[in-house]
Amino acid sequence: MKLKVYLFAICCCFFQCEKKEISAEVLIKEIKTNGKKSDSFKYNADNQLVEHQTFFDDGQSVWESRRFDWKNNLIEKMEFWSSHPLFLSTWPAPGKPLALQSVEKYQYDKNNRIARIDFDYSGAKIKPFCTFAYDLNGRKSKKMYHLETGEINRTYIYEYQNNANVIKFESSYWTYDKHSNPFKKLNISDPMNPSWNADNNAVSNYGVDNQGNKYNNWEYQYTYDTTTKYPLTAKVLVDGKLIKNMEFIY
Repeated sequence: MKLKVYLFAICCCFFQCEKKEISAEVLIKEIKTNGKKSDSFKYNADNQLVEHQTFFDDGQSVWESRRFDWKNNLIEKMEFWSSHPLFLSTWPAPGKPLALQSVEKYQYDKNNRIARIDFDYSGAKIKPFCTFAYDLNGRKSKKMYHLETGEINRTYIYEYQNNANVIKFESSYWTYDKHSNPFKKLNISDPMNPSWNADNNAVSNYGVDNQGNKYNNWEYQYTYDTTTKYPLTAKVLVDGKLIKNMEFIY
Protein backbone atom coordinates (compact mmCIF):
# COMPACT_ATOMS: atom_id res chain seq x y z
CA MET A 1 0.00 0.00 0.00
CA LYS A 2 2.79 2.47 -0.86
CA LEU A 3 0.11 4.61 -2.45
CA LYS A 4 -0.93 5.73 1.02
CA VAL A 5 2.33 7.45 1.93
CA TYR A 6 2.75 9.45 -1.22
CA LEU A 7 -0.74 9.72 -2.51
CA PHE A 8 -3.23 10.39 0.19
CA ALA A 9 -0.81 12.39 2.28
CA ILE A 10 -0.97 14.73 -0.69
CA CYS A 11 -4.59 14.46 -1.64
CA CYS A 12 -6.70 14.47 1.50
CA CYS A 13 -6.20 17.16 4.09
CA PHE A 14 -7.57 19.21 7.01
CA PHE A 15 -8.65 22.65 5.90
CA GLN A 16 -9.52 25.53 8.22
CA CYS A 17 -12.51 27.46 6.91
CA GLU A 18 -11.98 31.02 5.78
CA LYS A 19 -14.74 33.58 6.23
CA LYS A 20 -14.75 34.52 2.56
CA GLU A 21 -16.13 32.06 0.03
CA ILE A 22 -13.80 30.47 -2.51
CA SER A 23 -14.23 31.34 -6.17
CA ALA A 24 -14.89 28.38 -8.44
CA GLU A 25 -11.94 29.54 -10.59
CA VAL A 26 -9.38 29.44 -7.78
CA LEU A 27 -6.87 26.58 -7.80
CA ILE A 28 -5.35 24.90 -4.79
CA LYS A 29 -2.18 26.70 -3.71
CA GLU A 30 -1.04 24.97 -0.54
CA ILE A 31 -1.76 22.16 1.89
CA LYS A 32 -0.97 22.29 5.58
CA THR A 33 -0.65 19.26 7.82
CA ASN A 34 -1.04 19.81 11.55
CA GLY A 35 -0.51 23.52 10.99
CA LYS A 36 2.66 23.24 8.88
CA LYS A 37 3.05 23.43 5.10
CA SER A 38 3.17 19.95 3.57
CA ASP A 39 2.46 20.71 -0.12
CA SER A 40 2.81 23.66 -2.45
CA PHE A 41 1.39 24.03 -5.98
CA LYS A 42 2.80 26.49 -8.54
CA TYR A 43 1.20 27.47 -11.85
CA ASN A 44 2.12 29.24 -15.09
CA ALA A 45 0.26 32.17 -16.65
CA ASP A 46 -2.28 29.73 -18.13
CA ASN A 47 -3.06 28.26 -14.69
CA GLN A 48 -1.32 25.00 -15.58
CA LEU A 49 0.52 23.18 -12.81
CA VAL A 50 4.28 23.59 -13.25
CA GLU A 51 5.52 22.37 -9.87
CA HIS A 52 4.21 20.37 -6.95
CA GLN A 53 6.47 20.47 -3.90
CA THR A 54 6.12 18.25 -0.83
CA PHE A 55 7.77 19.19 2.46
CA PHE A 56 9.28 17.48 5.47
CA ASP A 57 7.43 17.68 8.79
CA ASP A 58 9.25 20.93 9.58
CA GLY A 59 7.11 22.67 6.96
CA GLN A 60 10.15 24.37 5.42
CA SER A 61 12.52 21.83 3.84
CA VAL A 62 11.44 20.47 0.44
CA TRP A 63 11.39 16.69 0.32
CA GLU A 64 10.32 16.15 -3.28
CA SER A 65 9.45 18.27 -6.30
CA ARG A 66 7.53 17.24 -9.41
CA ARG A 67 8.00 19.71 -12.27
CA PHE A 68 5.76 19.75 -15.34
CA ASP A 69 6.33 21.02 -18.89
CA TRP A 70 3.25 21.70 -21.03
CA LYS A 71 2.72 21.81 -24.80
CA ASN A 72 -0.60 22.41 -26.55
CA ASN A 73 -2.39 22.21 -23.17
CA LEU A 74 -0.98 18.73 -22.49
CA ILE A 75 1.78 17.69 -20.12
CA GLU A 76 4.83 16.85 -22.23
CA LYS A 77 7.34 16.01 -19.51
CA MET A 78 7.52 15.54 -15.74
CA GLU A 79 10.78 15.73 -13.80
CA PHE A 80 11.03 14.17 -10.35
CA TRP A 81 13.49 15.97 -8.06
CA SER A 82 14.22 14.65 -4.59
CA SER A 83 16.37 15.26 -1.53
CA HIS A 84 16.93 11.50 -1.25
CA PRO A 85 17.83 8.74 -3.74
CA LEU A 86 15.08 6.58 -5.18
CA PHE A 87 14.40 3.33 -3.31
CA LEU A 88 16.12 4.63 -0.16
CA SER A 89 15.61 2.09 2.62
CA THR A 90 15.73 4.64 5.45
CA TRP A 91 13.51 7.69 5.92
CA PRO A 92 15.27 10.80 4.53
CA ALA A 93 16.09 13.83 6.66
CA PRO A 94 15.83 17.57 5.88
CA GLY A 95 18.82 19.58 4.75
CA LYS A 96 19.91 17.86 1.54
CA PRO A 97 19.60 19.67 -1.82
CA LEU A 98 17.22 18.36 -4.45
CA ALA A 99 18.65 16.24 -7.26
CA LEU A 100 17.01 15.03 -10.48
CA GLN A 101 15.94 11.41 -9.96
CA SER A 102 13.84 10.60 -13.02
CA VAL A 103 12.13 12.03 -16.09
CA GLU A 104 8.79 10.97 -17.57
CA LYS A 105 7.96 11.89 -21.17
CA TYR A 106 4.33 11.69 -22.30
CA GLN A 107 2.74 10.75 -25.62
CA TYR A 108 -0.96 11.16 -26.49
CA ASP A 109 -3.39 9.59 -28.94
CA LYS A 110 -5.53 11.43 -31.50
CA ASN A 111 -8.13 12.09 -28.78
CA ASN A 112 -5.52 13.77 -26.57
CA ARG A 113 -5.59 10.84 -24.14
CA ILE A 114 -2.32 9.74 -22.63
CA ALA A 115 -1.04 6.77 -24.62
CA ARG A 116 2.51 6.19 -23.40
CA ILE A 117 5.00 7.32 -20.76
CA ASP A 118 8.74 6.78 -21.23
CA PHE A 119 10.76 6.55 -18.00
CA ASP A 120 14.37 7.68 -17.72
CA TYR A 121 15.79 7.00 -14.26
CA SER A 122 18.94 8.85 -13.24
CA GLY A 123 21.96 6.61 -13.71
CA ALA A 124 19.94 3.69 -15.11
CA LYS A 125 20.90 2.19 -18.46
CA ILE A 126 17.51 0.65 -19.18
CA LYS A 127 14.53 2.79 -20.16
CA PRO A 128 11.19 1.09 -19.47
CA PHE A 129 7.85 2.60 -20.45
CA CYS A 130 4.14 2.15 -19.86
CA THR A 131 1.08 2.26 -22.13
CA PHE A 132 -2.65 2.68 -21.51
CA ALA A 133 -5.88 1.16 -22.78
CA TYR A 134 -9.32 2.85 -22.58
CA ASP A 135 -12.90 1.70 -22.21
CA LEU A 136 -15.89 2.75 -24.35
CA ASN A 137 -16.46 5.74 -22.07
CA GLY A 138 -12.94 7.04 -22.69
CA ARG A 139 -11.69 6.14 -19.21
CA LYS A 140 -8.40 4.37 -18.55
CA SER A 141 -9.03 0.62 -18.33
CA LYS A 142 -5.47 -0.72 -18.16
CA LYS A 143 -2.00 0.53 -17.33
CA MET A 144 0.70 -1.73 -18.74
CA TYR A 145 4.38 -1.53 -17.78
CA HIS A 146 6.88 -2.62 -20.43
CA LEU A 147 10.49 -3.66 -20.37
CA GLU A 148 12.80 -1.77 -22.68
CA THR A 149 12.33 -4.63 -25.19
CA GLY A 150 8.59 -3.89 -25.28
CA GLU A 151 7.55 -6.99 -23.33
CA ILE A 152 4.75 -6.34 -20.82
CA ASN A 153 5.81 -7.34 -17.31
CA ARG A 154 2.97 -5.78 -15.26
CA THR A 155 -0.66 -4.90 -15.98
CA TYR A 156 -2.97 -2.98 -13.66
CA ILE A 157 -6.74 -2.71 -14.12
CA TYR A 158 -8.87 0.36 -13.38
CA GLU A 159 -12.38 -0.12 -12.02
CA TYR A 160 -14.92 2.71 -11.79
CA GLN A 161 -18.23 3.84 -10.43
CA ASN A 162 -20.63 5.16 -13.05
CA ASN A 163 -18.57 8.35 -13.36
CA ALA A 164 -14.84 9.14 -13.34
CA ASN A 165 -14.31 7.87 -9.81
CA VAL A 166 -11.72 5.08 -9.71
CA ILE A 167 -12.81 2.53 -7.09
CA LYS A 168 -9.92 0.09 -7.62
CA PHE A 169 -6.38 0.29 -9.01
CA GLU A 170 -3.46 -2.00 -8.21
CA SER A 171 -4.19 -3.24 -4.67
CA SER A 172 -6.01 -0.10 -3.52
CA TYR A 173 -9.74 0.57 -3.22
CA TRP A 174 -11.54 3.92 -2.85
CA THR A 175 -14.93 5.27 -1.83
CA TYR A 176 -16.10 8.85 -2.47
CA ASP A 177 -18.35 11.67 -1.37
CA LYS A 178 -20.62 13.67 -3.72
CA HIS A 179 -18.68 16.95 -3.64
CA SER A 180 -16.32 18.53 -6.19
CA ASN A 181 -12.71 17.36 -6.25
CA PRO A 182 -10.24 20.29 -6.56
CA PHE A 183 -7.42 18.02 -7.75
CA LYS A 184 -9.24 17.19 -10.98
CA LYS A 185 -8.64 20.79 -12.10
CA LEU A 186 -4.88 20.14 -12.10
CA ASN A 187 -5.48 18.08 -15.27
CA ILE A 188 -2.63 15.64 -14.59
CA SER A 189 -2.76 12.80 -17.13
CA ASP A 190 -1.26 10.14 -14.88
CA PRO A 191 -1.26 11.33 -11.26
CA MET A 192 0.41 9.33 -8.49
CA ASN A 193 -3.01 8.99 -6.93
CA PRO A 194 -5.70 7.83 -9.40
CA SER A 195 -8.39 9.51 -7.29
CA TRP A 196 -6.97 12.91 -8.26
CA ASN A 197 -8.77 12.60 -11.60
CA ALA A 198 -12.06 11.57 -9.97
CA ASP A 199 -15.14 13.79 -10.02
CA ASN A 200 -15.51 13.57 -6.24
CA ASN A 201 -13.31 13.43 -3.14
CA ALA A 202 -12.10 10.11 -1.77
CA VAL A 203 -13.41 9.44 1.73
CA SER A 204 -11.60 6.13 2.20
CA ASN A 205 -8.66 4.20 0.74
CA TYR A 206 -7.88 0.64 1.81
CA GLY A 207 -6.59 -2.80 0.88
CA VAL A 208 -8.46 -6.10 0.90
CA ASP A 209 -6.90 -9.39 2.02
CA ASN A 210 -7.56 -12.86 0.59
CA GLN A 211 -10.53 -13.29 2.94
CA GLY A 212 -12.13 -10.06 1.76
CA ASN A 213 -11.30 -8.10 4.92
CA LYS A 214 -10.23 -4.45 4.77
CA TYR A 215 -6.81 -3.48 6.08
CA ASN A 216 -4.80 -0.26 6.29
CA ASN A 217 -8.06 1.67 6.04
CA TRP A 218 -7.55 5.43 5.62
CA GLU A 219 -10.60 7.64 6.18
CA TYR A 220 -11.13 11.35 5.43
CA GLN A 221 -13.80 13.38 7.21
CA TYR A 222 -14.35 16.67 5.37
CA THR A 223 -16.07 19.99 5.73
CA TYR A 224 -16.88 21.87 2.53
CA ASP A 225 -17.02 25.33 1.01
CA THR A 226 -20.65 26.28 0.39
CA THR A 227 -19.96 27.73 -3.09
CA THR A 228 -17.44 25.42 -4.77
CA LYS A 229 -18.30 22.34 -2.70
CA TYR A 230 -14.54 21.84 -2.39
CA PRO A 231 -13.21 20.35 0.86
CA LEU A 232 -12.10 22.87 3.46
CA THR A 233 -11.25 20.63 6.40
CA ALA A 234 -10.62 16.93 6.89
CA LYS A 235 -9.61 14.70 9.71
CA VAL A 236 -7.45 11.78 8.57
CA LEU A 237 -7.89 8.47 10.37
CA VAL A 238 -6.06 5.17 9.87
CA ASP A 239 -7.91 2.09 11.07
CA GLY A 240 -10.12 4.39 13.12
CA LYS A 241 -7.30 6.34 14.80
CA LEU A 242 -6.92 10.08 14.15
CA ILE A 243 -3.41 10.67 12.79
CA LYS A 244 -3.49 14.17 11.31
CA ASN A 245 -5.46 17.35 10.74
CA MET A 246 -4.85 19.19 7.50
CA GLU A 247 -6.09 22.17 5.51
CA PHE A 248 -6.35 23.35 1.91
CA ILE A 249 -5.42 26.89 0.97
CA TYR A 250 -6.83 28.20 -2.34
